[in-house]
Amino acid sequence: MLLCLNSCRQALADPQADVRAIIGAVVTNPQLWNFARPHAEQQGFISVRFSNPVVYNRRFIPIDNFELPGRYPVRWLNVPPTEPLLSIEAFSIDDKQAAILLRMPVQGVVATFYLTKQETWAIWHAEVSEN
Repeated sequence: MLLCLNSCRQALADPQADVRAIIGAVVTNPQLWNFARPHAEQQGFISVRFSNPVVYNRRFIPIDNFELPGRYPVRWLNVPPTEPLLSIEAFSIDDKQAAILLRMPVQGVVATFYLTKQETWAIWHAEVSEN
């Protein structure tokens, strides 16, 4: 039983680190960065708001809103609730796979990303569309 607990505990990564890595990979994806760049250059940061908790290995975890200064690194800050650049609508991480649905309300962009983790998080499919 102790062995199982230790191996299960090791299998669980740091949720905050995974979320930061995934958001970083998504924002710097060329399809999304084309929309984010003007805002990032004008404001100096990209504001991110989570509309719902992140589902991490079948558990809900709360994630604070934050800002991405430039492209990296992610700096966690409380973001005022006024029009974030990215609104995370749904975010699920499970067994080295992730799915994220986000909106860019100001630009009218909706995007879905699917990622896998080998050494780092990498996007294997992305759909970005303007409304």
